[in-house]
Amino acid sequence: MPQLLWHHPQPYSLADYGWDEACEHAFAPHRATGLIPARTVRAERGSCEAVTEAGIVRAEIPGTADQSDPLSAPCTGDWAALRPVATYRFRERQL
Repeated sequence: MPQLLWHHPQPYSLADYGWDEACEHAFAPHRATGLIPARTVRAERGSCEAVTEAGIVRAEIPGTADQSDPLSAPCTGDWAALRPVATYRFRERQL
């Protein structure tokens, strides 16, 4: 399951990407466990960019999917359930 790495807050509606009442109903058990719905808009090795209700996020794909099965990694257009993780901000330090 992809994990959230960063996001750019912008007003997005998942309905613009095909989310409807049937999707919401099917996703309800996942949302109840703290996952958030997302639509993959760009896929790369080990990570992807996805649209969420909070904006565009970069998500890490744990285990980088099964290298022997190219269909195991998310592709552009796939729906995903993302697990939010704590974000860390680094302060610049002068040496």
